[in-house]
Amino acid sequence: MSKKYLIEKRFWEKKAMPAFNVSTLEWLQAIFEVSSKYDYPVFIETSRGEAEHMTPELLSLMCKSLSKTYNIDYILHLDRSNDLEFMERCLKAWYDSVSAEFDKIKELDELISQSKKARDLTDKYDAILEWVMEVVPIVYYENKVEKTHITDVDYANRFLQEVKPDLLCVSIWTQSGWKKDVKEIRYDVLEKLQWDNPKQPFMIHGWSFIDDEIIKKIIGLGVTKININAELRYAYSNKLKANIEAKPEEYAPYRLLSWVKDELGKVVEKKIKLMWNI
Repeated sequence: MSKKYLIEKRFWEKKAMPAFNVSTLEWLQAIFEVSSKYDYPVFIETSRGEAEHMTPELLSLMCKSLSKTYNIDYILHLDRSNDLEFMERCLKAWYDSVSAEFDKIKELDELISQSKKARDLTDKYDAILEWVMEVVPIVYYENKVEKTHITDVDYANRFLQEVKPDLLCVSIWTQSGWKKDVKEIRYDVLEKLQWDNPKQPFMIHGWSFIDDEIIKKIIGLGVTKININAELRYAYSNKLKANIEAKPEEYAPYRLLSWVKDELGKVVEKKIKLMWNI
């Protein structure tokens, strides 16, 4: 059964679903535990690297098991993919949603043609299609800083008419990672897109380490999915590093991972309360 209804419900409620990337079991446990506390469905998502690390098939089974244990719904999502074969592998493994980001294609007609193939694929599996209009730059590391993009509203409107994605990812000067240089968030782009497409849910990358008031504002402008990754990565790695430094003689991984899940849970809870306005 398609989980599009979860997106539609949040859209009409003027609320957003946080989308949490996962890399390990501790991440999944933290997300499901906190979500069950508030009875709040969330996106569980993986980049291709994260999906290959955990394997789509195993991750899907873990999500199904945890969903049953905690009685909480979720959408399992493949993020920022440009490989139709890998998209289908994930959909066959019961992913509910995929993101198409064909950033190497610059000509709009060719981009629309390729994106329609992704639309056909998600229709085949009754899944959600998220499409990325412009690449949101990544600034995780000092040596990996990409050019900032702003979504072209006219291109986006044409794309929405021809491909009809369930979610449209727009770029309004946000950046993934934590080394941000957010000079000016382009609310006007989002406002124009919402005016032209009043029934279209939007999503945006790059909301780790962003002020709460800014997030509240974009939710009011039709943003239904907000991606959180870097804050979770830093919570995990910083706590793990602290544990190793405190106990350099310890070699049992489960002991070194103690309280890592709690650190992740703090981030998850903060974002859920913010987006649910608790």
